[in-house]
Amino acid sequence: MQEYLKDRLWVHLRRAAMAVLAIGAVAPALAQQTGEAMFLYDRFEGRTLLYVEQNQGARLATFNVTDPAHITGQGSVQ
Repeated sequence: MQEYLKDRLWVHLRRAAMAVLAIGAVAPALAQQTGEAMFLYDRFEGRTLLYVEQNQGARLATFNVTDPAHITGQGSVQ
């Protein structure tokens, strides 16, 4: 059980690191603004979403980072 949890933690840490690096590498319109905070959300159907707080919390941008090589912007809300 402990080994399983350790493996899951490493998977999440690798995904988070790759998402942060990939966002720095790609330049979609949503990622043009600096971000103050990020939240990586592993959804139950297998997708991983990255939420980035922008404009001092006035805007929330969402990215699909399931495949770090192909990050897509999912939209943003004020």
